[in-house]
Amino acid sequence: MTLSAGDDWPEDVEGLASDGQRELLARAIVNLAEERDIDVPDAETIERMRADVHDLERDVETVERDVNAIERDVDGIEDDVGALRTELEEQITDVRNRVIQVLEEVESRAPKDHEHADVEVDIDDLETAVDDLSSRIDDLEGDLESADSVSDSLAAHDERVSEFETKLTRVAKAVVSTQRRLGKLEALRSRRKALEDILSRANHHGITKAACRNCEDAVYVGLLAKPRCPHCDTPFESVEPKSGFFGKPWLTIGDRPALEGEVDGPEAAADILEDDDG
Repeated sequence: MTLSAGDDWPEDVEGLASDGQRELLARAIVNLAEERDIDVPDAETIERMRADVHDLERDVETVERDVNAIERDVDGIEDDVGALRTELEEQITDVRNRVIQVLEEVESRAPKDHEHADVEVDIDDLETAVDDLSSRIDDLEGDLESADSVSDSLAAHDERVSEFETKLTRVAKAVVSTQRRLGKLEALRSRRKALEDILSRANHHGITKAACRNCEDAVYVGLLAKPRCPHCDTPFESVEPKSGFFGKPWLTIGDRPALEGEVDGPEAAADILEDDDG
């Protein structure tokens, strides 16, 4: 019988350990993804997404600095307008009091048919000054309304910045999630390829059982769910046929570097199926 990691499965699946069952599930998931042509972003796409996130973060920082500067300017304008408005109102009140005082003095001291041209001129000047101050007050009120309008615009701008930051956070999370899922898929494919190589070589030499080079316990090659010893968890590199009449096949060990995101045991399949929206 030809052994293949992709096609042949142990008949006694229920008899396998929990990690073996999980590994079989992971292999099935990888096969299904390949059969249905499910695209997985490559490292270049991940790097491009990361660069886009970095650019968005810089744009947000620039916008926030501009907003803070505008808010400081508006606060200064509002303070100046408030101080000037108070000063003008005090001046108008003072002028009006003086006008009333002059009128009262004129009415109390002068005969009804007597005219004081100089007093009338002073009154006219005071009334003109009052009108001028009132006009300046109106202008300042218009400026204050403009400042209020700017404040409203800034509030709307702040809301847009907040929405922008929320979207940026979602994009960053998507990049991290995609990178994690890609790393785990690559780790599973690497382990699957290593196991296929061992099974293929065992089939070629007619090996069904071999001893682990590390712990020397017997291992049924066809029941391997991953390229590791089920007894001592040492990673296997290959299988070697027996040498001589009394020799026996060996599963040689190696120090293959683990890929980024590689997880041994039941977590591998669970992590690939994990929903990373949270």
